[in-house]
Amino acid sequence: MSNLSLSDLIRDLFADETVDDDMLARAEHIAQTRYEEDMGGRKIPEAHKEAVACYATAYLLDSKAQETISAIDPTMDGDSVDHEGLSGRYAARAASLRKRYHMLLGLPLNRSQPASMRVSG
Repeated sequence: MSNLSLSDLIRDLFADETVDDDMLARAEHIAQTRYEEDMGGRKIPEAHKEAVACYATAYLLDSKAQETISAIDPTMDGDSVDHEGLSGRYAARAASLRKRYHMLLGLPLNRSQPASMRVSG
């Protein structure tokens, strides 16, 4: 896994979801910035690429969760797609990947989420 580029790792973690290049670049930037903040300005060594990819993917999944919940049409009938459940699954995957980021880097889990990671709707 470590021979892959950061972008490739993120795409693998994002699984069967599609991501455009602009959003991928934003997620990479946010994750790299967070890593540098957490690690005192250090650049990302090969051994930490997976952790940074987890953080970037969490950002993408949070965005997807917000996008999905925003797509709910209050007039849709009962046979429609369960957007709330789907949004919750995206959010849960994002939380799991942020936890993995902290675990892989040996960081405490109780850190607050920086403004750069919050998704606004």
